[in-house]
Amino acid sequence: MAKLPPPRASDGSEPPADRSAAHDLARELEQDLGHDRNAPDELAVPTYHPNAAQREEEDRKGWSSWAQWSAIGFEFAAAVGLFFLLGRFLDATWGTQPWLGVGGAGLGILLGMYVLIQKALRDEAAAPSPAPKNDTDGPRRTGI
Repeated sequence: MAKLPPPRASDGSEPPADRSAAHDLARELEQDLGHDRNAPDELAVPTYHPNAAQREEEDRKGWSSWAQWSAIGFEFAAAVGLFFLLGRFLDATWGTQPWLGVGGAGLGILLGMYVLIQKALRDEAAAPSPAPKNDTDGPRRTGI
């Protein structure tokens, strides 16, 4: 049986004599590019994030905002439900069905909207205002 010649690279060059040297070179290139060989492809991310602290702070604020708004949603539903149940109780006590239940639900909606609007106004006041636009931005038009 004839012995086959060693495989050549696609550019015609000889393969390295020591195969581990080629693997070391490939590993160094991957590290320079920020790839992790052991990570799955869909999870491969650069190892350096210039704004990692800023991104983490924004994520924290996003979750905090989400939690606050979801809490307001639960408060809204609780206000409507509790005032409706209170109205139903008073309807059963005084025999005024269904008007106090409907009125209680309406009062719950009004109070829930009040809390929602107060929260929105507080968030708007606390939000940083955008930088004022400078008049020197862009070309000026003359009245010719």
